[in-house]
Amino acid sequence: MCLFPFMLRHMESLLAQATTHVGDIVRKAIRLEQNQGVLVVYDRDCPLAALLTDAYRAALPEAQFLDFNAVPPARVIASMYRCAPGDLVVCIQSSNFRLNEFRVRIELFKRGLKAIEHTHMNRIPPEQVARYIAALAYDPDYLLPLGHALKGRLDRCSHARVRCKDTELVYQTGMESAKLNVGDYTRMKNVGGTFPIGEGFTEPKDFSRVNGAVRIFAFAGEDHLVRMVEPFILQIERGIATHWPGAPAEFCAVMETVRAEETAYVREFGLGLNRAMDKAHVVSDITAYERMNGMHLSLGAKHTIYAKPGLSRKHGRYHIDVFVDAQEIFLDDECIFRQGTYVMPARTHEVLGVRMHDISPLALRAQLQTWLDGNTPRVIVTPNPEFILHARRDPAFLALLNRADLAVPDGIGLIYAVAALSGAHVQYRQTGVQVLEELAALCAKKWKSLLLFGGAHGSAEAAATALRQRWSYQNIHAYEPGMVSVTAQGLDIAQADVHAVRLHAPDVIAVALGQGKQERFIFEHLPFLPSVRIAIGIGGAMEMIAGRLPRAPEPWRRAGFEWLWRLRLEPWRVRRIFRATIIFPLVIAWVTLKQSRFLRALKALRSLKY
Repeated sequence: MCLFPFMLRHMESLLAQATTHVGDIVRKAIRLEQNQGVLVVYDRDCPLAALLTDAYRAALPEAQFLDFNAVPPARVIASMYRCAPGDLVVCIQSSNFRLNEFRVRIELFKRGLKAIEHTHMNRIPPEQVARYIAALAYDPDYLLPLGHALKGRLDRCSHARVRCKDTELVYQTGMESAKLNVGDYTRMKNVGGTFPIGEGFTEPKDFSRVNGAVRIFAFAGEDHLVRMVEPFILQIERGIATHWPGAPAEFCAVMETVRAEETAYVREFGLGLNRAMDKAHVVSDITAYERMNGMHLSLGAKHTIYAKPGLSRKHGRYHIDVFVDAQEIFLDDECIFRQGTYVMPARTHEVLGVRMHDISPLALRAQLQTWLDGNTPRVIVTPNPEFILHARRDPAFLALLNRADLAVPDGIGLIYAVAALSGAHVQYRQTGVQVLEELAALCAKKWKSLLLFGGAHGSAEAAATALRQRWSYQNIHAYEPGMVSVTAQGLDIAQADVHAVRLHAPDVIAVALGQGKQERFIFEHLPFLPSVRIAIGIGGAMEMIAGRLPRAPEPWRRAGFEWLWRLRLEPWRVRRIFRATIIFPLVIAWVTLKQSRFLRALKALRSLKY
């Protein structure tokens, strides 16, 4: 008797979550417009299908709903045909709608309709319903940048490695053009698909150059249900699964069936991005679980996307999904996945010993979000030409900068320096202001706390107020410490100020104590600030966000004349600006002369386009 109210509240909570998630899918992924109609075809043959139907009713009250079991198939097809191009058709299916030769999604796409399919809901047992609903959450700020960054790495890589406990699988070959299922349909003919989503996949160009072994912790049975098993070793020779010692009897039977009819190629190289599912959080339906956060492979000759000599897209019968107990995944010797987390390192450049990262805005957002969700504190620095000159005469400061997890080049001078010293081009330029604004946006989205620490008198509070107003989020705070100085023993700061930071318990701390001081504060005190997940030194960015120092207009920034704008506003900074715009370029020129690459440096500079 007492359980009924609890179960009712639980179902109400699930319905509220599902309503939010399907609404986000329709708005953010499908991008349904106000003048576009919606047809929802459903059945209520299992609890999950009924729950999803109610969620779509709540999220799309103007939609037309059609009970598949209450009308003949001809009426279902006629209703779909009456939809105009651009309309959305949602199919909620306990199993799979049988409409004779009418293949639902293919026919919808042929007619220019958008499609959302939830299939085989009856494969989800009651205890997994909440997990399936969680997997429907659509977070474009995470999926899109991570997915596109992964695609770029997969498309460029010439070799890859997958490490499990005591095993390694080596791909001494590049990959086919990767495909994404992350809800980005901007360059695609068809809009929609089967949900939940979150996956990128490819396959090796040359199967014969794939050798080694992996550990498998799950596989799909012939009934398309996921089997969780004690991890066993799958041995692979020249791209073919050859041995599976210790595998359960059911897997052995599946593989014997495959090998009796075709070659057991190791084809798909799949990377799931859906953080609601992993090794510990399972959804039994294989179509959904393919998106789980981690890696899967396919065994057999079948793949409907990629064709190979002797293997057309229609060739082969079997595509058996197996899930890899991967500890690390490397693309071109760079780790992109470690212990359940995508790490996606940025390209690096070096200027006079200071390492800097070249990271796109989308990849930066994904990286910051991953760090905020993690348990390891991370440090971001924003070096500019003055930092480089300081580090050149102060080895301790140089070491601090190179300990940072992310170093974002802040200043056009560093872009030119990279080109002059190495001939390389910095593809993306981020500023301290941009990174801080991105962090504030993520904190507001994920209900994390941000503390602005330091700055000129009143700047921190003014900047916090500006960010609170911009993001309509109140958990952004400011603290102004007393005198801070650097001594031979380290940073001299009042313990009361450090204690105040601990009391605030921020998830992110942005420190503006000036060049050198802020980096020392972060590295000396971060071990004693257990709440902090990201610490960043921001310098003058605090003044800009506070509105006390207007940013240079976009044309000035694009032309690299921010320094001139700053000199106009703050003529007393002429000495520092002189060092950044005159001394620093002269130092770079002198280094190129010593390296006998001065003419090559001039050529590289002429090729820059900013």
